[in-house]
Amino acid sequence: LAGAATWWVMGRRRRATAWYSKLDAVTKEAGWLVEQPVSSVVEAPSGSEMHLAWGEVSTRISDVDQQLYRLRDTAPHATAQQRLDATRAALDGLRTALLTLVEYVRAGAGTDEQRQQTVRVEQARAALRQIIGASDRTSS
Repeated sequence: LAGAATWWVMGRRRRATAWYSKLDAVTKEAGWLVEQPVSSVVEAPSGSEMHLAWGEVSTRISDVDQQLYRLRDTAPHATAQQRLDATRAALDGLRTALLTLVEYVRAGAGTDEQRQQTVRVEQARAALRQIIGASDRTSS
């Protein structure tokens, strides 16, 4: 009986370690996404280049979101699941802010409106960075 309990506990720890390794890989990808591709959208010199960059970033955001979604049901405990949900929510906030910026530019919105939406994108980036940083500190 003691051997079975030990085997069960060790298996659970191995699964949790593997899960956190997968989460770390996905959050690193999300962190890279926040820094590089998102910048290509925000700093695009023209509306057409912004639209092109958005297409690429949108695909990457969706991919990261799907990876996070697949991890959700196998989270080792409720706290990990909550952190994962918070990461997905922040990622969705970034996606929404970027899409709104692209739509503003496409519609020919004024400079002030575009600037305000750019601030919203930066706030969404900061929120995602903060969650990723918290995940990095607590998954080790």
